[in-house]
Amino acid sequence: MDQEKRSRGRPRGQPKTGGRKKGTPNKITGDLRGWLDGFLNGNREQIEKDFAALKPDERIFAFSRLIGYIVPKQQAITVEAQVEAEFKQLQKLLRDVPAEGATLIAEKILELQDKNEKEGDLSQYLMKDDPVHNNDREL
Repeated sequence: MDQEKRSRGRPRGQPKTGGRKKGTPNKITGDLRGWLDGFLNGNREQIEKDFAALKPDERIFAFSRLIGYIVPKQQAITVEAQVEAEFKQLQKLLRDVPAEGATLIAEKILELQDKNEKEGDLSQYLMKDDPVHNNDREL
């Protein structure tokens, strides 16, 4: 029976044949989008009047439902995922930086660690020379 199951259909490792090619749009979806676009553009004034006639809470609800089709939803990210992503960026930067740059970065990290141990706050040194985050500078 095991042999019988393997003999049916496409053998493992063989590419798929037939059907739509990758990236080919679905004809019905394209037609429907075209029709909907025409409908919305042809009835824009009436739709705007109907929208304005809604109660404020209904208008907010309708707007919040519609906005999801225009603006992509932001994906929630955990602190751990953010730290991991930033760590990967730092690894790439350190891998690509010339040796002199890596030495300077290592020296700065050691300097900040020493200051942190002495004073207990690393954040004030991380942005010390950064004009964007330095609140003590006058613009």
